Amino acid sequence: MQRNLIEFYINQNVKFDSNKLITLNAKELADIIDACTNTEDLFTYDQRLSLLCSAIEGGSNYWYYLPDNTTDIVEQYMKNGTYVDGMMRALMDERTLDIYDIEDEISCLGSISLQSIREGEKIMRADYPAYFAEVLTDQADANTGDVWFQLSIFKKLIYG
Repeated sequence: MQRNLIEFYINQNVKFDSNKLITLNAKELADIIDACTNTEDLFTYDQRLSLLCSAIEGGSNYWYYLPDNTTDIVEQYMKNGTYVDGMMRALMDERTLDIYDIEDEISCLGSISLQSIREGEKIMRADYPAYFAEVLTDQADANTGDVWFQLSIFKKLIYG
């Protein structure tokens, strides 16, 4: 776990002495984590792609439906990749994608965008730290993806 946290800090361009990290107490380490995660982007592109894949391909498929207007946008971004790749590229290009109810395909539940993802990740860090830690330590699964997806859309957990 410590190696993953160190790599996370390095990816966030935080400057610190890695030899001192070994001797930090819990408060000092918490301060570093807070400094590293007080940025606009709490997760990397790859972490977000993995969470989106977990949500779309399993964790959330019991409650969401992607309507034609969302699919049309995603298909413009696929470029020989998967549907999830296209969806993430669209989101990173600051497109907003509508999410509908699987049981009532005419009811828009909300939307997801780069801004809503950032807001959802802050909520995850503050209110669901165990899920946040799963992402940082590469332990995220379909359930983690579902939590991330719901927080990115609703700012709270509604399903499951």
